Amino acid sequence: MRKIYALTVNVKKTLRQLFVAFENGIPCFRERNWKTLATSPTNNLIPEFIPQQKLSQMQTFTKTTKTFNGFNRWMMILITGLFVMLGSVNTNAQTILINPTGDGGFETGATFALNNWTVVNHTTNTWQAGAAATAFAGARSAFVSNDGGTTYAYTITASQTSHFYRDITVPAGEGKISLTFQWKGSGESGFDRLLVYTAPTTVTPVAGTPASSSTTLTGATLVFTQPSFAQTTYTTATVSLPASLAGTTFRLIFTWQNDASGGVSPCGSVDNISLTSAIPGNITSNAVAGLWSATTTWVGGVVPNGGDNVTIADGATVTIDMNPTVGTLTVGGGTSGILQYDATARTLATTGNVAISTGAVFKSAPTGSTSTVTTHAFSVG
Repeated sequence: MRKIYALTVNVKKTLRQLFVAFENGIPCFRERNWKTLATSPTNNLIPEFIPQQKLSQMQTFTKTTKTFNGFNRWMMILITGLFVMLGSVNTNAQTILINPTGDGGFETGATFALNNWTVVNHTTNTWQAGAAATAFAGARSAFVSNDGGTTYAYTITASQTSHFYRDITVPAGEGKISLTFQWKGSGESGFDRLLVYTAPTTVTPVAGTPASSSTTLTGATLVFTQPSFAQTTYTTATVSLPASLAGTTFRLIFTWQNDASGGVSPCGSVDNISLTSAIPGNITSNAVAGLWSATTTWVGGVVPNGGDNVTIADGATVTIDMNPTVGTLTVGGGTSGILQYDATARTLATTGNVAISTGAVFKSAPTGSTSTVTTHAFSVG
């Protein structure tokens, strides 16, 4: 697991320290002049500027002061401007659970085992790691073959179900869990297809189960079903996994199934599997009318999903045009605020509390809409 930490610069404190340093003619442009003061509960690192004097009491800066004084004053003005423009640097901490350029891209080795995956294959149409399907990136992808990996093709007349899987441990508190991968393939709608599940580690996939056209894998949760069946080039799948997986070890399962009639070869190929987790953020909308999926709708330009706690601000009208999963949801700040579905069937899921404030509205369609959608879903808890 690789951890990418956030960096937050305390602007006022940093500027104050820089002013003091500059006024005293202390040279300060060295990497070692910064140290970490503390880590916050959100994994933010707070750096402190250390005047170079403190680094070595054996150095005398009398001559240096005279040399650097004028230069430092100009640099003080430049850095002040930069801090005013940038404010602070703030990115969310993220844990890489599956690296798309390593195990997730099947680039660590030539077999599933060398990439830390376990394969459970049926007799004919089997998962292989190799180059026959042409990788999205790198040298290999995972693909289904009917001849042990030589050919990227499947036998349509043999009912088959094969799997590959691995166990994942998600850090406690990191409920923003995002799975993305590249996939392509044909098959047959409802019968010959790629499926993805999450499951407890007590669930071990078995060859031949679930037989097409069932998707029931006892004890597992289906999180992805192949949506199209003439996908000749790789396309990105993005799945927000439940925040309840944080602090647990779960099994991620990729499955190919086909019945014994119909269908179009080739079948599934998967590459660049990425799995990340992060501490959910607190995201508030701007007081504008906008789509949920648009960065301009949200303060900071981050589209909420994957367990983020969301607030629809007073004066905002946010239209749900995707299928987000969030933590808590608050509509309105006490006087107004509208959250509404668009004309396409959507699913909004929350893992925490939902509050509709005084004066706010949560609607099934925009005002004046002539379309009737009866298949919207709203899942709470």
